[in-house]
Amino acid sequence: MNKNAAVQIDPREKYLRKIQSARIDIIIMIMLTIINSFLLFTESQTYFFFSAFIPYRIILESAFYTGKMPAVYYESLELEGELEFLGIEIFYIAVAIAAVILGVYLLCFFLSKTSKKALWFIIATVIFAADTVYLLSYAVDYGVIGECVFDILIHAYVLYGLISGVISSYKLKDLPELPEVPSGDAPLPVSEDNSAEPTQNDSDVQ
Repeated sequence: MNKNAAVQIDPREKYLRKIQSARIDIIIMIMLTIINSFLLFTESQTYFFFSAFIPYRIILESAFYTGKMPAVYYESLELEGELEFLGIEIFYIAVAIAAVILGVYLLCFFLSKTSKKALWFIIATVIFAADTVYLLSYAVDYGVIGECVFDILIHAYVLYGLISGVISSYKLKDLPELPEVPSGDAPLPVSEDNSAEPTQNDSDVQ
């Protein structure tokens, strides 16, 4: 046996690892988006990458224009005159929209484990692709590509992982089913004709 022979990796295991990695990316993204959204209402300047951009911006914009942000944010703008805020109901509607988006991600996370179809990965990929496009357009429109470059790279990484999850789901579906392993040694079937014939030992006795 050639010791230098390449070890063959079961394709099923490879695809399952990629699917699991994509699911982990989804749940991390959800958690960090929620954490970043809560940090908006503190005076902390901390922001964690790996966050969905659209839900975060929805909450940030609505919180700012409804006066829900800490006072230090408004003081740093040095605005002339008093800033008029929108009704608080705008903020609640925005939070609900962001929650729905994250809820769809969460649904994709759970159902991508129990479902053998790639549908839930496709949904998560389409939504996050739109999130990435919006991040790029925001960075270009406001001239903050340098500040957003790391966030853009993280989005590209997550998007690549989700696409890999979609492809792996399809390839895993195309693989043949594994044969069922019997739980125990089953007795061999006995032919009725053979049971009626005398054995060799019986013939000798006679």
